[in-house]
Amino acid sequence: MFDDMWKFGLGAPLTFLVFVLAPFAGPLLAFLAAIGMGVAHFALDYRSYGALCVAAGVFTLLQLAAPAPAVVGRAGARGRHRGGRRVDLW
Repeated sequence: MFDDMWKFGLGAPLTFLVFVLAPFAGPLLAFLAAIGMGVAHFALDYRSYGALCVAAGVFTLLQLAAPAPAVVGRAGARGRHRGGRRVDLW
C-alpha cells in the first residue's frame, strides 16, 4: 500500500522539495541528497525517478570534480602594464 502512495502521491513532491532545498546547503549535500532520493525511489519501486535522481547526483559530482575554467586574456585583477602604461582589460 505504501509503495503506491510513494509512486503516485509522495515521491514526486518530496523529490522536488529536496532538489530545491538541498543546493542551499552546498554541492556536496546536494549530491548526497540526490543519491539518497534515488536509492529511496529504487527501494520503493519507482525506478524511473530513481534513475533520474542518481543521474542528477552524478552530474553534480562531475561539476564538483571539473577544474575551474581558465579566464583568457586576464593577467591580473585590474589590468596589466604594457610598455610603461597600464591597459585595462575590462
